[in-house]
Amino acid sequence: MKEARIMKKKNKFKHKIPQSPSSFQLSTGPFLFLFSIVIIFILFAISTRDNIHRAQNFMKSSLLNQGGIIISSIEAMNADALDRPEYFNNFISEISQNDEILFIAMEPKGLIIDKGRGLYNKFRVHLTKEKIESMRGTGLTSHKKEQGLFVISKLIQQGSSGAEQIISVGISTGTFDQAQEEDRHHAFIMTAILFLLALSGMYFLFLYQKMRSFSATIADMKLYTDSILKSVPVSIVTIDNQNRLISYNQCTTDILGLKSENLEGIEIDKIIPAYSSHLNSTNQLTNEIEAGDGGKEKRSLRISCSPLISQGQVNMGKVLVIENISKFKNMEAQLELSRRMAALGKMASGIAHEIRNPLGTLRGFAYFFGKSNNASEETKEYSQLMVAEIDRLNRIVSGLLQFSRPREPQLQTTCLSELLKKIKLLLEMDFSTAKIKVSWPMDQGIIINADPDLILQVLMNILRNSIIATATGGTIDIECSEDNDSVIISIADTGCGMSEKEREQMFDPFFTTSKTGTGLGLAVSHQIIAQHRGFFEVSTAQNRGTNIRIILPKKPNNEGAAQ
Repeated sequence: MKEARIMKKKNKFKHKIPQSPSSFQLSTGPFLFLFSIVIIFILFAISTRDNIHRAQNFMKSSLLNQGGIIISSIEAMNADALDRPEYFNNFISEISQNDEILFIAMEPKGLIIDKGRGLYNKFRVHLTKEKIESMRGTGLTSHKKEQGLFVISKLIQQGSSGAEQIISVGISTGTFDQAQEEDRHHAFIMTAILFLLALSGMYFLFLYQKMRSFSATIADMKLYTDSILKSVPVSIVTIDNQNRLISYNQCTTDILGLKSENLEGIEIDKIIPAYSSHLNSTNQLTNEIEAGDGGKEKRSLRISCSPLISQGQVNMGKVLVIENISKFKNMEAQLELSRRMAALGKMASGIAHEIRNPLGTLRGFAYFFGKSNNASEETKEYSQLMVAEIDRLNRIVSGLLQFSRPREPQLQTTCLSELLKKIKLLLEMDFSTAKIKVSWPMDQGIIINADPDLILQVLMNILRNSIIATATGGTIDIECSEDNDSVIISIADTGCGMSEKEREQMFDPFFTTSKTGTGLGLAVSHQIIAQHRGFFEVSTAQNRGTNIRIILPKKPNNEGAAQ
């Protein structure tokens, strides 16, 4: 029952596949073939009919000539039969040797030649007065097809006496009948051959139409599967039993980060080395791996592997469905970071309130002791140090309060190039002091809908971190680009870079690798970008610099900004 339900579902799915309309279309080749068969059949029928008529006319003419000659000879010799009977007898004797002459009769004299078949008596019964009168002149002919007999009769006058006699010559038509029978047999055979050819033509035409229909179905299926393979946003790869790539769809090169357009015949473990340990499995399974193209960019891939089984239940290889889940992984990481930062924010808010008031009191006493008339120089120095440290603590507390209670962005139309010009003026002295070369983007007229003060704060935080991480003589490249929905700001430096662990913790509050930093700048920056419904992408490696990409939507909704 379960298999029946599965088959029913398959058939139901099959019927939903779009197909070309299956109309009977006769192409030129089969049509000409059938037309030729019909024309040949008609011409053969006409030719056979004409041949039969021609043969009958020829037989009648030949027999008529032969009988006429015999009758004329008998008529001529009969006149001299009384004077020279031996000539007449010799003539009759020679004629009787001809097998085709069945009888010669003269009425009222009687039979002269009779081959003993009684044919003349059968013929004589049908002689009527009207038929006898018609024998005058050209004579009378009669064809007995069932008896194979052709009779020529003529009414003549005998000599000077003027007595009338009827001369009848019976000639066998066996030779002609046999020839006609052979012609009819030949015509029957040719008709049968033409009929078989017509049937064969119809059969092959039926097969041809079936083949065309089958080819159209295959073409529709190929078009259907090709369209699916082109439209799905995943990579579908087929490999053989030697793990060599047989076929792949268009998304494969993009998902795997490959530049080569012809990958057929390449072993899959050379394309995805991290997946080589899973290729020996014969079961259907799904794995998640980390892969990269030349170490430049890592990708998180989810690979589903299924065996490729032929109709004869032979294992032909495997089908791999490869999905790039890097964005999902990043979103999961961003979500986890947001949750962690929200928890830290609540804790920081409570701590900041508890610390800020005592700090104000301590700063007041420290300042008072330093300004006292009885204070020594050493006391004044300690007082100034205490005030400076308390001010630093106040800045940390202010950062904590900003992190725990971020202000809502005031979204407005902002020109990105104007924002970068302002940053250039603010940090020009810092870049000059650190002797760092900065590459600024050209004015591309990119417009975003954002809070300019908050975005300025984010860019300032990132650029200050780049200045700290980049050694003297290094470079910082700033690039801006846009697509239909997003604006991308990229800041890449040639600094010391970060380890994988540092990259994972870089947006955590109080995490810093700088001796003078508070560890809140990037945490607040991450929070601001999240408020704008954007996100960070960070690519870094130790001693290879860092590339931070800020992806912002062109028009974040108000709900996202409020969050």
